[in-house]
Amino acid sequence: MKKIFITLGICAFLFAWDGNKNDKSSTSKSVNVETFAKETNENNIQIIDVRTPVEFSEAHIKNAINIDYFSKSFSETISKLDKQKTILVYCAAGGRSTSACSDFKKLGFKKVYNLIGGYDDWKE
Repeated sequence: MKKIFITLGICAFLFAWDGNKNDKSSTSKSVNVETFAKETNENNIQIIDVRTPVEFSEAHIKNAINIDYFSKSFSETISKLDKQKTILVYCAAGGRSTSACSDFKKLGFKKVYNLIGGYDDWKE
């Protein structure tokens, strides 16, 4: 009887693990400036600038919300955003936003797009 419960437990674990691995309802990818720009014109989006407030104040993409990636409350702040909306995230060159994408995914956001090259490429 004990072996049956152990076997069932292992099967349940493997089934759950495989199900998460193949979750097609969740998308995270890095996109170029042209694709990112097209997405900014869509409805149901949130544009998130993860640069510092100083960087943001100098210039930013229209309608972007500034949430500093280095802030101690970063995870708490992004967890309050609408998880059903598409997240368009960028930083200066792409490093912080790539890391931020992982945070968004862990919190259950469905569509997350990272701007390759960040704001530096956007302004060109």
